[in-house]
Amino acid sequence: MCQIYNKVIIPSLCVNLFVGCISIILSLISTCTNFFDKHRIQDISYKQKIYNHLPLILFNILILQPLMVYYGFPYLENFLDFNQSNLLDIFIEAFLISLIDDTYFYWFHRFMHTNKYLFNKIHYLHHKAKSPNFSDYIYVHPLELIFGSFGIFISLILLNKIYVNSFLLYLCLRQIHEIDIHSGINSIFLRLIPFLSRAEEHDKHHFKFKCNYASTYIFWDKICNT
Repeated sequence: MCQIYNKVIIPSLCVNLFVGCISIILSLISTCTNFFDKHRIQDISYKQKIYNHLPLILFNILILQPLMVYYGFPYLENFLDFNQSNLLDIFIEAFLISLIDDTYFYWFHRFMHTNKYLFNKIHYLHHKAKSPNFSDYIYVHPLELIFGSFGIFISLILLNKIYVNSFLLYLCLRQIHEIDIHSGINSIFLRLIPFLSRAEEHDKHHFKFKCNYASTYIFWDKICNT
């Protein structure tokens, strides 16, 4: 049990806290200065003020995410390999996790839109950010944050055993990518990676609601014509 705390839970808590704080700082810079204005996807008049969103963002970062990690991750211990691994295996496993997680998220997210009750009572809160800012990746209803994270658990169960470093790498990359696609800023580097979802796609989703449901990749939106 000590392994899961030292090698998974503590690093995951640190990543979530660090990434969350960075996203808030970037949102404040975006809101309080003109630094990002010329790079924004939507007209600047749509720019959201972070202050109204900050209480829920802080709750999710400082309370809900730590509780999910602390009480949820111990159940993953039997699906994690704590042995040393090489870089190739780490990247391959992280990629496989991303494919499974993104598949789950696409259908979960799409269902949140097609079910009017869930959309109005839960998911609409996230869509109050019609022109999202960096920290709006975590501006979600607590229930959506909990159930939206199930894809990671499902991926570990399906893959049976993956290296801890693969798991941690995916958590880091997923958080960074979530900030990027919610930034409202035109992509520079992500456009160079084929099939990866960019801020342009997700920004359009926030504005029009009924398109671009996927998060990490564009596969499912292409296949399902969304």
